[in-house]
Amino acid sequence: MILKGKNLENIRKNVFFENILATIKGLPNWILHALYFEIKDLLNDNNQSESFNKMDKGDMLQLFVPVISDLGKNVVKKFYNNELTDPIDTRVITFLDTIKSNKNVIDICLTNNWNLQECCSYLFYCMENNFLKSNYSASLHNTVGFIAGNIKIGDFLLRKNFVSSAQLEWALKVQNDISSAFDDKNRIVEVLSNMGYLKKELVEDYIKLKDVAQTHFVIQDSSTILTNQIEELATQLNKSEMEIKNLSTQLDMLQNEKTQMLIELESYKTKAQQMLEQNKALLEVVEKSNKSFFNKL
Repeated sequence: MILKGKNLENIRKNVFFENILATIKGLPNWILHALYFEIKDLLNDNNQSESFNKMDKGDMLQLFVPVISDLGKNVVKKFYNNELTDPIDTRVITFLDTIKSNKNVIDICLTNNWNLQECCSYLFYCMENNFLKSNYSASLHNTVGFIAGNIKIGDFLLRKNFVSSAQLEWALKVQNDISSAFDDKNRIVEVLSNMGYLKKELVEDYIKLKDVAQTHFVIQDSSTILTNQIEELATQLNKSEMEIKNLSTQLDMLQNEKTQMLIELESYKTKAQQMLEQNKALLEVVEKSNKSFFNKL
């Protein structure tokens, strides 16, 4: 789906992460202090490694704000004018459209309902094809490629200068000999670590990030939550109205049955009265006959 016109403009107004950050910044210090320790404990519970504390904010993928280049703008323009000679994934166009409003990676994911791996695949494609300005480091470029799946773990370690080419080559040879002994996903890391060539702490966060990169995350702002609550209440109200309507229909049926029963009761009363009168007349005839009979005697 390509986002353009009013739909895209409405999305651009909703910078989710910035809204969250603005809310946090508006809190008093005594609440911020509590939040700091709660988040710190949460990271520790998730086995956050020490390398996270040493990470440069500028190299943090989640906060990176890609900037579209003139070439990228030209590609988008040609796409909408049907002037592109080579086919292109429409989601790349969506990505380029989205970043025009200076969104970071978190907001790009949330805006388009992408997981981190999907976002990184389009981001890396744009990096490789010069659709973005070079406002990022080689380290960030390598991280994006690794999360996207375009850069394998061994090449990633080499590019990040975590190991040398000779160390990697020797570890790969050892790995081939004992390949069945390690997990397929990051076994080269285990080999390098066991050989003393690599500190696992350096790469743990990147591996964890890639592991969760396929998870979708949806966040709702207060207005969306309120809208959902109103819709839920409206649904409950409609349900209650239907129940009231059904009860009212049942009550009408009962009233009609009551009326019919009263009519039948009045009919029975009338018939009973008629029978009483007939019996009374019959008794009078019998009494007269008896008197006449006895008088003759």
